[in-house]
Amino acid sequence: MNRPALLGNRKLLLSLLLAACAAAPHFILCQAVPQAGQIAGSVAGPSGAAIAGAQIVLRTNESGAEQKRTVSDNSGNFTLTEIPLGAYKLSANASGFRDSDSKLVILSAVSATVNFTLLPLDSVTPNGGKTPLTASDQKKAPLTFSPSGVRGTIAPSGYSTGLSSEETSRVRARAGELEPSLFATLASAGANVDCAQEPALLHAVQQAPQDFAANHALGDFYLGHGDYTQAIRYFEAARALSPSDRGVSIDLALALIGAARGADAVALLETLQADRGSDATRLQLLALAYDAAGQTEKASAAYQKAAASDPGADNQYNCGIGLLHLGFTTKARDLFSAASATHPESARIWLGLGIAEHLLERKEAAVAALLHSSDSDSSYLPPLSLLAELSGLTSQTQADLRRRIAAYLVAHPDDADARFTYALALSKQDTAEASMNSRLEIVTQLKRALAFNPRMARAHFLLGDAEANAGDLAGAIDEFVAGLKLEPDDARAHYRLSLLYRRSGQQDRAREEVDKFRSLRPKTGDDQPSPDGAGVLPLPAVQLAPVAHPCTAAAVNADNGAGGTLD
Repeated sequence: MNRPALLGNRKLLLSLLLAACAAAPHFILCQAVPQAGQIAGSVAGPSGAAIAGAQIVLRTNESGAEQKRTVSDNSGNFTLTEIPLGAYKLSANASGFRDSDSKLVILSAVSATVNFTLLPLDSVTPNGGKTPLTASDQKKAPLTFSPSGVRGTIAPSGYSTGLSSEETSRVRARAGELEPSLFATLASAGANVDCAQEPALLHAVQQAPQDFAANHALGDFYLGHGDYTQAIRYFEAARALSPSDRGVSIDLALALIGAARGADAVALLETLQADRGSDATRLQLLALAYDAAGQTEKASAAYQKAAASDPGADNQYNCGIGLLHLGFTTKARDLFSAASATHPESARIWLGLGIAEHLLERKEAAVAALLHSSDSDSSYLPPLSLLAELSGLTSQTQADLRRRIAAYLVAHPDDADARFTYALALSKQDTAEASMNSRLEIVTQLKRALAFNPRMARAHFLLGDAEANAGDLAGAIDEFVAGLKLEPDDARAHYRLSLLYRRSGQQDRAREEVDKFRSLRPKTGDDQPSPDGAGVLPLPAVQLAPVAHPCTAAAVNADNGAGGTLD
């Protein structure tokens, strides 16, 4: 069919579709995406008895302006309808009961459910007061939540688990996992090839062992799936067949770095640099090779040379993060600071600057940079995640942070990291601001985060802290055990678990956890000096292996004829 006829048919189809919409308004293709929904729920006392006639007030999250109001019926139920999708605050009050605190409601679908438990005026929270709650009511009482279950205590060997140390460690950990490394980016091509294709790729090499493309493709496959030994085998075969091919040399260098053969990677990349000059990507890769070979100063110089060779925002960010990973925090801060003037629109540049400022213990400057990052791109979660890790923010900044995260959740309701971030931000509220509903909201958001991502260990740990502060030691232990199954090398979690076992009278298990804490403590690198003399720890080591599913084809060790350089 020629192009004019094809266009004519497409116009005819469009006309028929529009006609169908006009004739049948309920035709599914013509329906608009819902722009409004409803909020329903119930109001009850601590014993579960329904409260009729309670006033339910809906306000906007940002301005607090009242939007709708209703009352609960005789069964304590209520419904608010025709509400535009968005973020709101919902509260309840009734005669003879304490007013509820506002609950954040993210209305991102047709309906949302919110339930309230109101306390009688003559009752108090578990933190103290004139009328203690009954044993039954205590199970429903608000949590006494704090960001750290062992804040301010001294662990074995004089290690302080105070909030400052905890905060710095968490910021370093989160910063270290924010972006895929250059290595993972360059090595990712083969990860997109399904494991089921491995036999076919092997067969292609067996059929034509002198074929450059076949060997290169198989090497790419193993590189992408993290099998660096096999990747080196086939890249070397391909390079022997085409020594001038730059791509296969770069791929071989990546595989050598992944296999911890940093010195071999350095030799290869320095040869390429001497023969063909350097570009930013090759210099960054050389920096990774120097780092793998233990040549930190040369790695730093390579990142700085790469930054000077390409002023682009992405390159500046990658080089700055590379310097942070090496521990050259002051140099990274200077690089990000200069880049922020050149690229004031780049959220990632401001993020890098915020990380560097925080690691240099310049919290005010860090907060300003992270907020600037969020302002540059409201759909970018990392600056909000890092801000939520910080303690000591002003009440105004805390409220602004919660508003920003709530707005992000409206657009991304299924984002587990955002759910965790909002719970963490709530947990950092000043004691005067903390309330029953905000504390219960912390637990709710953490459970939703785990529903979306059951492998989120940090959500288990934060939930464990919540359970511990509520007096549920068994529940807290369960959460820490679940989290440690996912992250068994988390030293602080082992120490917290030891305290929980001790409080519950399980002294033998407590000692076991302390022993694990002591054995893991040296792995954190906290005692390593800073390369730039600033006393700042480097970010966690770059994760070399791309995240990919493992391949287990039996043919891996049975292809005696594969590869052009094999005997």
